[in-house]
Amino acid sequence: MAQDAIGQDPDARVFSHPKNRGYGAALKTGFNLAKGELVGFLDADGTYPPEYFPQLCQQALDGYEMVTGSRMSGAESHMPFTRRIGNIFSLVYFLS
Repeated sequence: MAQDAIGQDPDARVFSHPKNRGYGAALKTGFNLAKGELVGFLDADGTYPPEYFPQLCQQALDGYEMVTGSRMSGAESHMPFTRRIGNIFSLVYFLS
């Protein structure tokens, strides 16, 4: 499935674990195997618009060591309503 999504792009690579090791392991493997000046990722659930990646990349190229996008900062997101409510409750809990 992932291989089909990247098509014939010579710069794109697909890595997988023989057995599901979870989200964190997938991120660690991807970051460890990534090549290039910048590394970025986004979840497939559409919670962060990919159109903002160029702005994030520019910030990194301007000298920031790490930049992050926020799905709660006001930009329109495709995050499911129930997840958005859960994130708000989590934020309130951690701030209290």
